[in-house]
Amino acid sequence: SALTPLVGIGMIKVERMYPLTLGSNIGTTGTGILAAMAASGDQLPVALQIALC
Repeated sequence: SALTPLVGIGMIKVERMYPLTLGSNIGTTGTGILAAMAASGDQLPVALQIALC
């Protein structure tokens, strides 16, 4: 995360960085799942597996 160096130098506390990092990861996963849902037929399970890895 781009925020990690800011925690290292004391500009942001870990308690503040954690929810921001978690939220961005959840958002990225949601986007990947939406893109995977565009697959059809036998490709859908593979696309979802790739999105969740």
